[in-house]
Amino acid sequence: MRQFEASRDVAAPYGLACSLWTPTLMTRFDKHREVEVNLFVAGSIQYWIGGRTYEIAAGEAAIFWADVPHQVIEFSPDCSYYVLTIPIGDFMHWQLPESFVKSILHGEPLLYRISQTLESDTERFLNWI
Repeated sequence: MRQFEASRDVAAPYGLACSLWTPTLMTRFDKHREVEVNLFVAGSIQYWIGGRTYEIAAGEAAIFWADVPHQVIEFSPDCSYYVLTIPIGDFMHWQLPESFVKSILHGEPLLYRISQTLESDTERFLNWI
């Protein structure tokens, strides 16, 4: 499982990637010019995103513009989650609904309860890996 590496350059891209992560307290914020999708399969996490704190738990997904500074500030010991990063060029090329794109690019994280589809969504993320 991957973890945040504090030695990583701020704003270094992850590219189009998907992997399973285990959280670590982030000693600094991260930012990168990609849309980030997190699917939480166990435990819970507290994110600081753009000056606000969000609690996200298993069975939930978060989508946000990762160029907005974000940081893991707390998590439960059993927390694990998938991280999908989508370069902004790819994201814009998909021609998604304008209201969705505007919400994301204006720095508003979108949180979704997906507990009813968690099993199939988890399988989808495993296929993307």
